[in-house]
Amino acid sequence: LTIYQIEGPPGLLGPPHDHATVAIVGVYAGTEGYRVYRREGSRVVETTRIEVNAPDVAILRADLVHAIDNTT
Repeated sequence: LTIYQIEGPPGLLGPPHDHATVAIVGVYAGTEGYRVYRREGSRVVETTRIEVNAPDVAILRADLVHAIDNTT
């Protein structure tokens, strides 16, 4: 079990990635947004967006390609 405390400041847009393991994200203040992608060969294509508002929890699949998106 690894626990990280991360602050995603407003305007942050991270690169698409997966964790290669299940990730459980607990948002205890504010909002965290994600862009979700699917693999198409060697490319990734954006499919949807997810917004997690405090005090919610998001469970991200091991193979979920996503990017943190706090641009809104």
